[in-house]
Amino acid sequence: MMSPSKHSGFTLVELLIVIVLIGLTSSVVLPNMWKQFEQVKRYSEKQQLTSLLHYAKQYAVYSGKRLEIKVAENSIEVREVKISAQQNIPQNTEMAPKAFDEFINTPKQDSENEQDVEGVKPLKLISFAYIGFEKEATVEVSSKTYFLDKSITFVHMNSQQRETIQF
Repeated sequence: MMSPSKHSGFTLVELLIVIVLIGLTSSVVLPNMWKQFEQVKRYSEKQQLTSLLHYAKQYAVYSGKRLEIKVAENSIEVREVKISAQQNIPQNTEMAPKAFDEFINTPKQDSENEQDVEGVKPLKLISFAYIGFEKEATVEVSSKTYFLDKSITFVHMNSQQRETIQF
């Protein structure tokens, strides 16, 4: 006699029901996950901007140099303020024109492509993907302006929501 065999496994209907349930839950969960991901990226870029502004302020105080913070569409750049050569040369000496000519004729050092026409390499340069700035602006920071409150307003690219950071 043959004994009845035990069949184990899932039927096709059971597998289809499970696949449909997985599809329904993923259609609800995935869009919410993408929104969360964008919020995290925006928050991360805001934190990066805040820390850059505080860095610039602290660097200006500790180094004793004047810095300028330039904001463009979606980037921010921190540079040292270049003092013109004429400010450092005494006006009442006869050697001033010769010293000035020698200063101008000194060869420039080769450096990376990040330099602009002034030849000053930025201390920090950051581009953002999720936040931007409405207009170009320049803010100057130094040890003299440390206790003055400054603010920069930025816009979230997708939502057009404005936020202001005070530093």
